[in-house]
Amino acid sequence: MLNIREVVSQEESSALLRRELDYLSTSDWQILLQEAGIVSAIGPGEALAIYAGLGMPWSKLRVLRRWLKASGVSISCEEKMRQIARGLLGENLQGEVAPLSFCLSSGGEEIRGAPLVFMPDLNQKVIQMLDDDHSVGRLTWRNGIIPQTEVWVKLGGDKEGNTTKMNFQIINVPTPNTIHNTCVFCCFAATDSVTNLHSALDHYRDQVKQLKGMKWREYTIKVFMCGDFEFLTRMYGLSGTTGNAIHYDPWSTFKRATSSSWLLEGKEKKVKNYMNYVTEPIFDIPIDQVCLPGLHITQGIFVKIFDLLEDACHQLDLQLAYTYTEESSSSSSFTKYAEELHKLQHMGWTALEITEFLMQQAEDMRQSVEKMQEEMANTTKVTKSLLLMMVHLCKVWDNAFGVHRQQYFGGTFVGNHIHKALKPSNIECLSSCMVEVAKAKCPALVASATREQTGFRRSLSLLRQCHQIYDQNYIDESQCNELETLIAHFMEDFRSSFPDSSIPVKMHMLEEKHTVPWARKTHVGFGLLGEQEAESIHARFNGLQRTYHSVPDKVQQLVLMIHCAASELKGFGSSTATGGNLLCQYYMDLHSGSHIEHDLPEPICTWIGFY
Repeated sequence: MLNIREVVSQEESSALLRRELDYLSTSDWQILLQEAGIVSAIGPGEALAIYAGLGMPWSKLRVLRRWLKASGVSISCEEKMRQIARGLLGENLQGEVAPLSFCLSSGGEEIRGAPLVFMPDLNQKVIQMLDDDHSVGRLTWRNGIIPQTEVWVKLGGDKEGNTTKMNFQIINVPTPNTIHNTCVFCCFAATDSVTNLHSALDHYRDQVKQLKGMKWREYTIKVFMCGDFEFLTRMYGLSGTTGNAIHYDPWSTFKRATSSSWLLEGKEKKVKNYMNYVTEPIFDIPIDQVCLPGLHITQGIFVKIFDLLEDACHQLDLQLAYTYTEESSSSSSFTKYAEELHKLQHMGWTALEITEFLMQQAEDMRQSVEKMQEEMANTTKVTKSLLLMMVHLCKVWDNAFGVHRQQYFGGTFVGNHIHKALKPSNIECLSSCMVEVAKAKCPALVASATREQTGFRRSLSLLRQCHQIYDQNYIDESQCNELETLIAHFMEDFRSSFPDSSIPVKMHMLEEKHTVPWARKTHVGFGLLGEQEAESIHARFNGLQRTYHSVPDKVQQLVLMIHCAASELKGFGSSTATGGNLLCQYYMDLHSGSHIEHDLPEPICTWIGFY
């Protein structure tokens, strides 16, 4: 048979065999493997990668092993996997119960113990990840976006649910804003208040100073900072986002003054005289290396415009309801008048008696109408969900876009919702919903609805164009000029279309010479150095919290979650990724006794021995 293949295929028998096997169905494949006694085996390295990538405990891996064994696939035994895991475990995390601050429902704060997990040596971890990326050839300088002599590292943080997470990323990789490139180096189960941030991060202050300008090989490390607006104000010592702070964001504050003359008079009652500056920053990172929160800027502005759209629909609904009320009231009054007149005539009443009776009825009706008008004037809110245009807007938003406003955090949207809503076709659907209802229910309101449609369509379209530019990885000089023009047009249009509306903080950040100067100086967009990674890691931690919710020790539970997240760095938890293939080969060589050396990161299974 082999000779026949050699002759027919002209010495390409393996290629011919592959072509023959391609014609087999899945069931034929299974029968052929069973008859030949061939069993597909997953070695300890690949099994460990599966285990880390899925974040499953050992008990679930045993169930998976039984299922796969029934289909002719065997997984390496648990003892071999644990043996490899124990050999690679390292003390890269510490956990403790720390005194953290919590707000009371009655007002004020209290200090109580809460889990705090952190990496003692941040710089060592950064160098380790750089070495790992370099060993597998993942470092890139993005065609000159990053200077050839520099390596960029981004620090960030965010609070979601009951935990606050601090993380860092290596920017010199193909996809920096993914969970596989995001390393959580500190996490605590409390809010990101100034007190808690100091308690958790003060011991990193000197490390960050050393990291800035540190030499790694022949490159210089440059540190950036990112996060949402509230997080950045706390990290940079501002009093908050309320009151006078609405005009004193970190970029404005640090450009207008220095902190050296303020610290001696940092009394709370005087902070308004010092641009809301309370204390020095937690990390000494220059303000021109702090990326504006582009995702939150777009999200906040869109929510503002959407709220105005809801209010416009509500006002048109009130006009529509008033029109219906007038029509129904006049019809019912005339019917009642005709019935009463016919009844009185049959009773033999004279014209004078009928006139006096109707006048009394009219006076009673007038008093009833005045009472109803007074009650309506005292009503502060009409249920919007019962009105036609609001119902239609909700249907468009839920059915056409497939998204829903969150039932918490002020009913806002997530980033993916914003990206969907700012598509041209969806902008047209949102802005035209009022016109559609007006045409169907009340043609007299079509003109007003059309004016509202034009204003909202124009504002959302300009916001979309701005977002498309500043959300990129790279922004050239011509795009900087275009962005500056678009922002000016957007703000001018917003003020003319909504003259009674206030200007939110995020719109101020877009306008007040922060966005365009950042783009001109760095030529880097918010898509590369923004806060997206902090938002992405939340979903992963929520899933891990469900996996490890049965662990009674809350500190140990948090340690397990961070270890599991660290095991997925650069895709090492997936055998399809470059790092995953290297990881599996390393495990198999180590288990077989081979002395082949691999540059492999340590944290891949540092967590496995805990559970």
